[in-house]
Amino acid sequence: MAYASKYYDPVKAHEYYMKHRKLKGRHSTRKMSESQKAQWSYAKNQLSLEEKQERQQASVENMALRKQQKEAISADAKARKDAISASAKMQKEAIVERAKAEREKFSKECSNKVKAIREKLKNMSPEQKAIHAERIALLIDRIKSSTASKKAKATQESQSDRQMLSESAKAMKQDISSKASASKKDVTKKSSADLKNKKSEIKDKYEKKKDEVYKKIKSGK
Repeated sequence: MAYASKYYDPVKAHEYYMKHRKLKGRHSTRKMSESQKAQWSYAKNQLSLEEKQERQQASVENMALRKQQKEAISADAKARKDAISASAKMQKEAIVERAKAEREKFSKECSNKVKAIREKLKNMSPEQKAIHAERIALLIDRIKSSTASKKAKATQESQSDRQMLSESAKAMKQDISSKASASKKDVTKKSSADLKNKKSEIKDKYEKKKDEVYKKIKSGK
């Protein structure tokens, strides 16, 4: 009695068996009839083809998921680094504006002080001007020199703050890149392990199917 299954086609089974008479594997065909051997040879081949296709599909799905997860990690890292860059830019602009405001304040203070001194000098008598002219000139020079120093300090501090901000932003972005790289490696490692397990499950599933088909063919049921 011929075994009835989606894996069995009598004509194709006979043709396949004639081409592949040397049957290998754990399923012995020693006590099988030629018809059973043909049935088993063909059915086993069909199951092997299905198993191969399922393994290939598992690989495709695994690689697609791996790619998706890595792209998500990259996108998240980029978004975080872009946010750091944008924040650093805003802070730098604020630092520049603050330094500019300080320099303008120092310049205005200097101008007001010099103006007040010159106003006093203007109201002095010629004799008083002759007495105080040199001292006043030195005082104005000191005020201007002090103002120049304050403005230079404000500029230097601004440059230093911006440099520190750049270095901090760079370090944070490098840390994000490093962690993203490590996460991608973890994805690859887990993905490879998952694929290995999946293929092992597929192999076990088809081994069971082959055992079932083999027993049915051999028993003639």
